[in-house]
Amino acid sequence: REMLFGLVVTEYDNLLRVQSELDLLTSLYSLHTRVEQSVASFSERVWIMISTSFNTMSSTLHGLQKDLYALPRILREWPAFDDLSKTISDFITILPIISNLCHPGIRRRHWMQIVSAAGQQTSTFNFDIDTFKLKHVMALNPANIRVEIDEVCRTAMKELEIEAKVQGLGEQWTDRVFQFADYKDRPGGILDPNSILEIMKTLDESIADLM
Repeated sequence: REMLFGLVVTEYDNLLRVQSELDLLTSLYSLHTRVEQSVASFSERVWIMISTSFNTMSSTLHGLQKDLYALPRILREWPAFDDLSKTISDFITILPIISNLCHPGIRRRHWMQIVSAAGQQTSTFNFDIDTFKLKHVMALNPANIRVEIDEVCRTAMKELEIEAKVQGLGEQWTDRVFQFADYKDRPGGILDPNSILEIMKTLDESIADLM
């Protein structure tokens, strides 16, 4: 209106400052909403679907982190910025743990060990495959027991490897043909010595594979 009547335009510094802060707050709040929605969506996913969702989770969270640090630098002085940064960083930190826990070697007994390491009762923990979700894993505070989880995962992976070898050996020995030789006047009375040597060699190799 002042310009309309040819008057000197009065600058309202406080109003301009408030407007600038509101714009900054809006951009930060908008990102905060996106982060909350993403975390909530991931947390509600059934665990058996996490392995196929892992890449999406990782790219989404790293994208949100990139967007956060692309905001005006002045926002980094605000406590809300630090809170949002921590939320994203905490989730990104446990992604490698989640990845390990998605290994097919992880069985119910391993989950019980992890729950126990987290100081929770295994008898009350939800292991139902249809309702077990990422949020239940998050509730264990996996970052706090990372060493224990890593150890359980290494053991589970080794056990799965041994199981596969045992299965393969079982199939191998199931089809094994034993050859017999004549002994004195009894046809086929004993195992063929050459066959025994071959069997012993194969047995030693099988044992070595399981070591």
